Amino acid sequence: MSRILPSVSGLPRSLWLLCVGIFVNRLGGFVVPFLAIYLTRVRNLPVERAGVIVSLLGLGAFASGPIGGHLADRLGRRPALAIATALGGSAMLAMGFVRSIPQLAATAFVLGVCGDLYRPTIGAMVADLVPSVDRARAYGFMYWAVNLGFSASLMCAGFLAEKSFTLLFVGDALTTFLFGAIIFVMVPETKPEAAELRAGAQTNDKSPIKKGGLAPYQDARFMAFCFLSLCTATIFLQGQMTMPLDLRANGISNQEFGALLSLNGITIVLVQPFAAGITDRFSRGAVLAVGAILIGVGMATCGVAHGRVPIYIAAVLLFTFGEIANAPVTPSVVADMAPTAHRGAYQGAYQFSWGGGTFLAPFLGSYVMSAFGAGVLWTSCAFVGLLAAVGFVIVTPARTTIPGS
Repeated sequence: MSRILPSVSGLPRSLWLLCVGIFVNRLGGFVVPFLAIYLTRVRNLPVERAGVIVSLLGLGAFASGPIGGHLADRLGRRPALAIATALGGSAMLAMGFVRSIPQLAATAFVLGVCGDLYRPTIGAMVADLVPSVDRARAYGFMYWAVNLGFSASLMCAGFLAEKSFTLLFVGDALTTFLFGAIIFVMVPETKPEAAELRAGAQTNDKSPIKKGGLAPYQDARFMAFCFLSLCTATIFLQGQMTMPLDLRANGISNQEFGALLSLNGITIVLVQPFAAGITDRFSRGAVLAVGAILIGVGMATCGVAHGRVPIYIAAVLLFTFGEIANAPVTPSVVADMAPTAHRGAYQGAYQFSWGGGTFLAPFLGSYVMSAFGAGVLWTSCAFVGLLAAVGFVIVTPARTTIPGS
């Protein structure tokens, strides 16, 4: 058992406080999984228009990565996180009370920008706190905390949605504010001092200080890795837009949908600690390849369910296992590839992958579903997952060694 379970020793107290803050934030992560249903059922928008609005949320998230990364590197981690959570919670509250289509569209974009500003900062903080050899383990615990909160939130989100969708927006905003307060008050600044950054620059052949904030965009291998992550994110995030619509069209209720998504979080909570000890035995490229295939096949399984809950359960389990393989490994690769001075910038550039996926997933998914049918959409997910798997094997470094990392 000790060879499978990851050790909790040797990780700093600040990391565990980050895990607590992330757990609180995700405990109130009610809105996004139900946003498509909210727009179509409460605001009476057609699927195509709802897809555009959710895509604007993703477009904002796409833009938030470089902004959040720049703030983290320039201002420091704690101020950047305080700004991000204050703006994100405020935008979430606004989204719950606007009514017209232009207001919904504009607020969705602002929420996308502000709601994801914190992500590069958190990624950089873990890289600051934990040496390279322990980062996959540390990101694994962060990921575990995210899903512990996510699974708990979805178990009550379906119930709240049946009562009032406004409660979802208010609860999500309040937990975002609390998340920021926990980190700002309890976690000291982690950004490396200027002397350490200069020392890293002198020993690093890539001379990251001369590149400034453009460093990640001049790193061809890193950009290829981000593109493959974008492909994986685009198929995985069908679970937030087209999957709920497809389930609803096949007679699955909001509460059943919430229970299915909570299965995702519960499975991660139960399995991920064991999986970490297993995946560490294989190359990171192979682990990411298996993850991409499982995500694609899991989504494709939705196409043969036709309202049968056991098959939907199998689909959720498949893409959940893919997520378990993928999620802790990708940020550790990003952290290892990033020069010390630009950890925030690299994490922000990587966020293009998920921000871009949040934009493309609802836009492409709703279009393909409307134009060609759900079957074509789910089959395409399997195909894209396979192509991403091949790419991960080719471009993922076994271990990047950057001085000062």
